[in-house]
Amino acid sequence: MEQTQRIGQSKGKRRVTLWNRALNDAGFPAGTRIAILADTVAHDLTILPDIDGSRKVSAVKNHGNDLPVIDLKENGKLDLSHLGDIGGNVTVSIEPGIITITRKAN
Repeated sequence: MEQTQRIGQSKGKRRVTLWNRALNDAGFPAGTRIAILADTVAHDLTILPDIDGSRKVSAVKNHGNDLPVIDLKENGKLDLSHLGDIGGNVTVSIEPGIITITRKAN
């Protein structure tokens, strides 16, 4: 599954939030530990299940359904600048066992 998403902001920093039922089917249900790998040369970000990962997929209730949420907020440990500027678009690809967020060319 592939979708376009806008880079949002939180306190003036970049933010990309994924919440989609497709995350369950791809192996990222709520509670799954994940690793986030940035490739600043390819302008992408890869998310993988990782039993030793320090981050977890959270959940939100939407119309009575629990949906998995991966909230990526730029901070000292996570730089999202290689994905583009606030208001820009990224392509999100959700496949079994891997999520890729790629800078979308203008």
